[in-house]
Amino acid sequence: MLRYYLKNTVFSPATIVGILGFWLAMVAGTTFAGDMLLSYQYGMSLGVTGYFIPVAAILPICYVERQMHTGNIWHLCVIRSSRRAYVLSALFAAILSGVVVSLGTFALFTVTSYLLTPPPHFGQGMGGLPPTQPIYIYLEAHPVLHYFESGLIFVLNGALWPAVSLVCWSLSNNQYVALVAPFALEVGVSVCAQYLQLYYLDPVQCTLKGIANQLPGGGIPYAVLYITTVNVICGILWYMSLARRVKHG
Repeated sequence: MLRYYLKNTVFSPATIVGILGFWLAMVAGTTFAGDMLLSYQYGMSLGVTGYFIPVAAILPICYVERQMHTGNIWHLCVIRSSRRAYVLSALFAAILSGVVVSLGTFALFTVTSYLLTPPPHFGQGMGGLPPTQPIYIYLEAHPVLHYFESGLIFVLNGALWPAVSLVCWSLSNNQYVALVAPFALEVGVSVCAQYLQLYYLDPVQCTLKGIANQLPGGGIPYAVLYITTVNVICGILWYMSLARRVKHG
């Protein structure tokens, strides 16, 4: 079951489409007038790059789930393996495929930025990092590490939304709902969190471009905990929904 999911998510045409589409969005939404870190931060903070994460990262899992829900193939797979094996395989493949999309996108953006930015390619970016955080004091002295630390956070954010899309598939066979819902949820939760001043519930904070970078460890433990919690909750919800659907045929 896991091999099937990995083949049809990580190694699917949807992964290539997600990477290329996301890369084009990043390139179109930034400027290459400064250093590489500035180009990345400009797109994430002032452009629309961050809003493409829940769009591009879910394409691989939507691709395979559309196949699974055509003719109720998912039901046959549950019978042949087990409910738990099916859920864990799909959840792992979904998260991994989102990470692969983000990783591929960041790799292409890094090459593009290196070719288009003037030397020296690595610099301080926009600056303005919390001076009380030892990790950022260290990173400001090592621009190359600072750039790739930002890339690590970017890649981690690719793991946030695929599991949300899986839950949507468990509630509806409509592929458009599964495609649009994660993006709509990100925008909705972000707006509500800002309005209620519950800033740390805002999924956008996981990119560490806001107040989250003032947390211990520069906000990295916060981002990891947030993403892990969302995936655990979605995994439980998806398992419960799947159990209900199997019970009622």
